Amino acid sequence: MSGPAPGSEPLDLTPGQALPIWRQGPITQQQLVEWCAAENDYNPIHFEEGRAHAIGLPGRPIQGTFRFALLAQYLRRYLPGWRLERIACRYAGLALVGDTLEMSGSVTMREGGRLVLALHSRNQSGILVATGEAELVASARE
Repeated sequence: MSGPAPGSEPLDLTPGQALPIWRQGPITQQQLVEWCAAENDYNPIHFEEGRAHAIGLPGRPIQGTFRFALLAQYLRRYLPGWRLERIACRYAGLALVGDTLEMSGSVTMREGGRLVLALHSRNQSGILVATGEAELVASARE
């Protein structure tokens, strides 16, 4: 992981402002197997190289829902004082075991205590693998 520690600098949450980048990876085979267990979805293309190649993939793909979860973790990491109201994700490209994924976001709208963000996830080559949008609401700090 990289990027500034959460809370180390206040974020300017005005429209057009980019959030810090967060990198996760390289994503391991173990993480994919654990995600298969969490989802109760044991498609062998995620953990058997030969099965992935048999259907024309260059390697074992990272589940789309795993990429989605990383985008949600990204929001929690950099916006701890905000409650996630809605998140949507679209898978834009193939991500494979061994990739390092880079999450980024930018503010598209802010109205008082409501915030809308555009989200992106790219691999280490800069290829877009997921996009999304999130709506958050300021939560009361304790």
